[in-house]
Amino acid sequence: MSGTKIEHLEELVKFDSFIKGKLLESIRSFENMFLGSFAYHFEMEYKKVFDQMSSTMQTKVGKHNVGTKMVDNEVQLIPMWEQFFDDESLITINDEIDLWNKLSTEKFLKVNSQIDGKYLDKINSKRFSQSEIKFIKRKFSTQRVRQQIREDLISFCDKSDSVWNSQIGSDNFSSMMEIIRIFRNSSSHPGFILDKKVPLDDNSSIFPHDSKALNDYIIYLKNFIYILPYFISGETVELFRYEVKKRLLYMSHNKKVPNKHIQRLEQQLGIYIFDS
Repeated sequence: MSGTKIEHLEELVKFDSFIKGKLLESIRSFENMFLGSFAYHFEMEYKKVFDQMSSTMQTKVGKHNVGTKMVDNEVQLIPMWEQFFDDESLITINDEIDLWNKLSTEKFLKVNSQIDGKYLDKINSKRFSQSEIKFIKRKFSTQRVRQQIREDLISFCDKSDSVWNSQIGSDNFSSMMEIIRIFRNSSSHPGFILDKKVPLDDNSSIFPHDSKALNDYIIYLKNFIYILPYFISGETVELFRYEVKKRLLYMSHNKKVPNKHIQRLEQQLGIYIFDS
């Protein structure tokens, strides 16, 4: 833009960094909910199967995978929670997507010789004996776990089943996760996010009837902000929008950048200082 000065560019870079930080905060609320739901329903499904085991097998297996246990008068987290949330956890959103997809394609439990990689070894091999694996493969319902997680997500983001399913649907949730992953990684790594865009496959059926959610099968930052309510709570969305408006108003009021830059930022974000 004509008349742009170096100090204007500096403020715009700061604003881009600000947006990245606020987006990351919002996305992390989704990740915590998703992993928490995953851990809870996975453990509860295991408990259902455990209760169906013979008393002999239960004795051999023990209850190391169910609920919590006392160690030195302290309650330890159930194992799946421990994998996801302890201070040494190496779980990334890539792992989260991988876990979700594996629930639809595999029985999820394998013997030691079939495990590839340290992470899956932690989740599968170290928690289960071979006798458990054989029994659980026949009883453990991964589809039920997936359905329960979806129900938690819909409840968490305050959308009705019909609205969520019409815009996303169970078959497209992996695509949704991929969009979140790209913007999440952009928010946490070097580079700018204001001009970020995610192309979608022409055959994609995610957000098929909502022009505000995508532009010609491309999701720009303003589209991503628009679809935030489909995976985080309405309160979190409103707080994000409020913080962005406040920052834009501060930049405008203190003349950090000319108004033409403020107006372009508003258009890029789909958030306007004085919108209702």
